[in-house]
Amino acid sequence: MKQIIGVMSIVMIVTSVLVSNGTISSTDPQTETNYNWCEYTIVEESASYVSESWSPDSKNIAISFVDEFLNISIFELSTFNRINIINRSLNCAICIDWNPNGDYLAVSLRNVLQIYETETWSLVKTMAEPSRYVKWNPDGSLLASGLENGSISVWETDTWILKKSLSGYDQALMHISWNPSSDQIATIPLVSSVGYSSSVKIWDIWNGTILANFPDLDQAFCVEWGPDSKEIAIGVLSGVIIFSNDFTNVTKNMKTASTIDWVKWLGDDIIAMDVGHSGFSGLDIVNIRNETILNTMTGRDLKISPDNEWVISHGTQRKQFLSLWGKDIDHDETCDIEDAFPTDPSASIDSDSDGFPDSWNEGMGPEDSTTGLTLDPDPDDPDNAASENGSDDDDYIFWILVTVLIIGIAASGIFFFRKRDDEIEDEQPPPLKIKRHQ
Repeated sequence: MKQIIGVMSIVMIVTSVLVSNGTISSTDPQTETNYNWCEYTIVEESASYVSESWSPDSKNIAISFVDEFLNISIFELSTFNRINIINRSLNCAICIDWNPNGDYLAVSLRNVLQIYETETWSLVKTMAEPSRYVKWNPDGSLLASGLENGSISVWETDTWILKKSLSGYDQALMHISWNPSSDQIATIPLVSSVGYSSSVKIWDIWNGTILANFPDLDQAFCVEWGPDSKEIAIGVLSGVIIFSNDFTNVTKNMKTASTIDWVKWLGDDIIAMDVGHSGFSGLDIVNIRNETILNTMTGRDLKISPDNEWVISHGTQRKQFLSLWGKDIDHDETCDIEDAFPTDPSASIDSDSDGFPDSWNEGMGPEDSTTGLTLDPDPDDPDNAASENGSDDDDYIFWILVTVLIIGIAASGIFFFRKRDDEIEDEQPPPLKIKRHQ
């Protein structure tokens, strides 16, 4: 047992040293902010764009358009091909929301609330209520619907029974957010014009009580709970206000020059927000504690995907085009999804997927490679792979040496502990001899 404990301790020390020296990366890509956004594709549309919802796995997006029939189009993100069209009717889908499991899509149509299952895109349920905003709770067991008359319906999604109806506004609902840790919702009413205050309310849905009321905010547009429900962020006309989870203390009041239309927490201290109410706006990723902008891009009505890898925006008049933007970690103006070497700015194309670049990016050469790339001698031959690539050989040799080192240290440890045990055993006094008297 002593030998095993000693060996494990040595291996843990060696591993920690390698990590601290950067040999083994411990970077979380979700918190990395030193990247660009580059345009992946553009879809031209003659119809006006109204609302969108990402699938929870970020592979698809549903977008509602206003054309001669009004429709919801389903796009596949990797190709941005339109894979389905649902709800061709005379009613405008003003809000759509994918459930957390990805198997249902809720559609708010002003006069009805509809539910589609996403395998065949068939309509499975219709509720006759004038819904304006819909939002699933974090586990998909409940669906909240904000109505034109200002009330909120809470539906049980297994049975589609109306479980609760809440009343607290005279205006239509424009926003609902669920607390990820409890059955609480935050709601914002529709405000008719700039200059009116918005009353943000926090509800306990089961007893119908209002836990907090913020009646005098400077026209609120969005609200979102932070990680572990520790804080709640409210986007207003002039910035972002962060409240503690008991809704009594303002932990941060960050002023901006424009409206915060949309906000999403990316970590305890990091938020993404769409800044701007009309014309062009920007997607800013911000450290909310020190108000440092870590990353930014320009567009209109920008929304970031659940995996934080994609952004969608549209044209200046809610027409003309839809743009899909992807991350570009190495700043080579090629989206990571299309980049064969997403962490190396010197190259981005590998036609035969053999680990060798077909060519260098413009203005780049072997001296610019951050991973030791060499050009492919035959871009159509996938068999001339790693053995010719110096970086792969170097990595291979390095890890062989590391493995040998760890085995050597482990063997030395076992030898040391065994020798010490033998020495201790040799040093033991001889057993006592008891002489018996007859």
